[in-house]
This record gives sequence, structure tokens and C-alpha cells, in this order.
Amino acid sequence: LYLNDIMSVYRCMVPGSFTEKSTKSDFDERALWYRSCILSQEKLNTFTDAKYSDLFNIRKRRYYSGAIRSLSIDIDAKKSIIEEDIDNIDIKDRILWNVIFKHPFIVKILRGVRQTALQALDRRNRRHIKDQDAMEKNRGHDAPEN
Repeated sequence: LYLNDIMSVYRCMVPGSFTEKSTKSDFDERALWYRSCILSQEKLNTFTDAKYSDLFNIRKRRYYSGAIRSLSIDIDAKKSIIEEDIDNIDIKDRILWNVIFKHPFIVKILRGVRQTALQALDRRNRRHIKDQDAMEKNRGHDAPEN
């Protein structure tokens, strides 16, 4: 049952965590995850006798939006997810799907841009760590001797 309260602490990039697994998962696993999330909202809605259907529909729309915008899902898998329940998809996401995300060439360009940006961030972070290490070493040299 869904509770709208903070129930846990989120830790990022811990080995074996959901975050790590989801960033390394393949197209099929990611598509299956979105399908499972959408299906769970439908089952919970049925379980609660549609008492909270507005809230469950909001969650479903968010999952559909995530699936459409994800560069980690194969276009055919997205198409099958979207066609299952096109009426529950927000108009902005339908436009994004039809204009951008259902065209393989555009998705390939977006993936390339994302990869280039990640590499640039990685290089910047490595330089930042080296700079911090150098500052720590220099601090040790500047300390007065006893």
C-alpha cells in the first residue's frame, strides 16, 4: 500500500543498490521495470476499490513520462508501453514521443550528447579530486614544524 510519508533513507551509488543496478541495466530490464511500476499502480487501484484512483493515475502518468523520456529504453519497447494506455499519457509526453523519441536517429544523437556530457563531468570531477589532493599535500608542507 502506498504511504505518502518518508519511510527510508536514500543512499546513492552504493554497490548492489537500486541506483547502481538501474544505471547498468539493459534496455529490456529498464522497460520491464517501467511496465511493472505501471502495473503495480493499476493493481493497487483495484485493491483499494479505486478510492485513490486520481493519485494512482498521477503516478502512472509519471511512469509513462519517465519511460518516454528515457534514453535507456529501446524504441520498440517504448512503443509497446505507450500503446498499452495512450489515454493516460500527458499531452506534452505524446508530443515529445511523436516529435523526438520515436525517431532512432534523434535518439542516437541524444545518447551521444549525454555520453559526451558524462565524460566531460567525469574529467572535471577527476581534476577536482586531484586539485583537492594537491591542496591537502600543500597544507601539510605549510604547517609549522615542532
